[in-house]
Amino acid sequence: MSVTVREWAAFGLALFLSLVLLASNEHRQVQFIRATALSGAATLNAALTSLRSIPASKKTIRRLSAENARLLLENARYREAALENRRLRQLLGFRRRSKYEVIPAQVIAKSLEGAVRTITVDVGALDGVRKDDPVVNASGLVGRVYLVGKHSATVHLLLDRNFKVAALIERTRVNGILSWSGGEYCLLEDVPARADVGIGDVIVTSGLGGIYPKGIRLGLVVEISEDVTSIFKTIFVRPAVDFSRLEEVAILRRQGSER
Repeated sequence: MSVTVREWAAFGLALFLSLVLLASNEHRQVQFIRATALSGAATLNAALTSLRSIPASKKTIRRLSAENARLLLENARYREAALENRRLRQLLGFRRRSKYEVIPAQVIAKSLEGAVRTITVDVGALDGVRKDDPVVNASGLVGRVYLVGKHSATVHLLLDRNFKVAALIERTRVNGILSWSGGEYCLLEDVPARADVGIGDVIVTSGLGGIYPKGIRLGLVVEISEDVTSIFKTIFVRPAVDFSRLEEVAILRRQGSER
């Protein structure tokens, strides 16, 4: 049975009058009863205050939870923007040391299975992209543009059976041709058997052929196989680029080029 407001008011008034009468009596037993009543009233008041605050507390908790979630999302967005900005700064730093125009692009699709491996980027002919433009990221050579649409382009990756690039052993300046081995590594071919090459040597583009700028990192030598019957070494190279994690790339266009 619920208690009405009028009944609560009558109870409160009776309690008040009782306390007034008790307050005017100095008898020891009356003083004890008065102290007990006051203590009980304080406890009841605290309980009622706590009950009144529960709905407000739930609202506050919900509001703070929502605000916390919003701040977490905002922080994640800012952190991702900062990381992307840093990667792009590394990427665009290429502009200062080359004669190429840099066109930043986002990877919007990947095809990393089979013999033909490609990515699709969100820039195309209207952005100045042309067929055969080199594509790089902050780690090294990604590939070369081979199909161009108005607003997007398809890029053949270094890990593609049709891809070859003139290469150079950075330390010893020995030339070779880099191509995909069909697995996780590339092969550096046409390197003379007597050439100075070691595990860990850096392989870069040689600039020969006129498509790729000189000095773009291709990878590191991880294995060298020699056959006494061959005049060339077999050299395995781990690509510098992690193709499974491509997000931003840059398309390089020689300044003034109108291919």
